[in-house]
Amino acid sequence: GDDGGSTNFSHDNRSSAIPLVIFFSGPWNPEDIVENNRAHVPAGTEFRYHSYAQLDASARNISAHLEKDADLRGAYSALSNLRPHSFRSDLWRAMVIWEHGGIYLDA
Repeated sequence: GDDGGSTNFSHDNRSSAIPLVIFFSGPWNPEDIVENNRAHVPAGTEFRYHSYAQLDASARNISAHLEKDADLRGAYSALSNLRPHSFRSDLWRAMVIWEHGGIYLDA
């Protein structure tokens, strides 16, 4: 699983390809989500599941990057103030796509 760390993909003008990475979170069995969706994505696509704890750690890291790289402050604070996990997931999805590129799967 992801420990909340981040990997930055290069966002230069030479490549506009979307990384073959699908991010998802929620109270589901991750293996079921992958099994039900594997046939609908290109071969080699990586699925990255985040539990609620991993989502929180990821959001903390991305928030620090947003502050440093985009001068955007308070992303983690905003996410933390949202009560339903589904609302937190909605904000995290935008954050994780900004950080890594890829696709977010809403299971």
